[in-house]
Amino acid sequence: MSETVASHIGHMIKKSKGEEFQLVCELLAVVSVTFDTPLESNEDRDAPVIEYLNSLQRYLLVDSDNFKPESFEHAVKAATVLCLMNGVEISNVFSSVQGAASGHVADGARHAALMCWGVFAPFHPDRDLVMTAPELFLNRLLSHDDPETVVLAAELICMLSSFIDEENSPDETTEVLEDTQGIIVASTTSKSGPDWILNAISLLEELAHDSHKGTKDSRKRLRVALDYLTDGTLPNEKVSVGVLLVLDDWTEIILMSFFRSVLGEGLVEHLKYNASLHELFDLKSKDIGDHLIGGRMVDLERKAFGATAQKQAAKARSGERKKREAAKNVFINAEN
Repeated sequence: MSETVASHIGHMIKKSKGEEFQLVCELLAVVSVTFDTPLESNEDRDAPVIEYLNSLQRYLLVDSDNFKPESFEHAVKAATVLCLMNGVEISNVFSSVQGAASGHVADGARHAALMCWGVFAPFHPDRDLVMTAPELFLNRLLSHDDPETVVLAAELICMLSSFIDEENSPDETTEVLEDTQGIIVASTTSKSGPDWILNAISLLEELAHDSHKGTKDSRKRLRVALDYLTDGTLPNEKVSVGVLLVLDDWTEIILMSFFRSVLGEGLVEHLKYNASLHELFDLKSKDIGDHLIGGRMVDLERKAFGATAQKQAAKARSGERKKREAAKNVFINAEN
């Protein structure tokens, strides 16, 4: 099936326009997640992937006169999935993504760029380049009018802060509150770090509790980000995949949000059975991957057996009806 799709998809990327192009990008992304690479061949497996990326690249050029935000939004997600699932060079796509994330583009295109930037950042070979993002554009986006842009920027700042925590133990300061007799009545511990973290905390303290800004959900997500930046409280996102998958790592949370935007309602089924996603989210170390593959397949087989049995029963009933009709016709004809 994947070979059939792959034989036409390159042509469709080049020739389609508007909504048709957007659908082709969605198809390419889903096929890439499902089959690792759209063309299952032992001969030059990377060739079609490079071809697709080259075809998509012209839609990713933010400075081009022909730049269309809607086309970029779909093309960049397809290109990100291709790079991620096939392990190909990400530099060109990353540059386009950062250009859109830091530039003046429509909200939808910026959301897609920020999500894709977050997917690429942990895998980028130049960590120093990645760590310039807060001062380059992320902190600025915390003051953006669009609530989703603010949330995405805050979560990316948390992810970059977690990179620092992985490499070095974060500096902590403890503030002690004493009463008039010198008795300690309260103490708070907070993290300290680079100026961009402190600036982010300053902005988020206002945004996370201002009921006039953003939505209830966006403010909740901002409070989670603020709690992490101030005192290191880990996020706690839950995804039900038959058993409960708990995410407390910013890289995984951002990756999950990206795949949710690509796969929609199909995300849960992919998390259950897609070995590539099991590897990306390291589900086996969480004792989830083997459980799902071994357990849920039994349910699927039972459902498949039930469906087959229902078809056979319906066929048998149809045959019985035909026999009764035939017998009834014979009886009527005999009377006449």
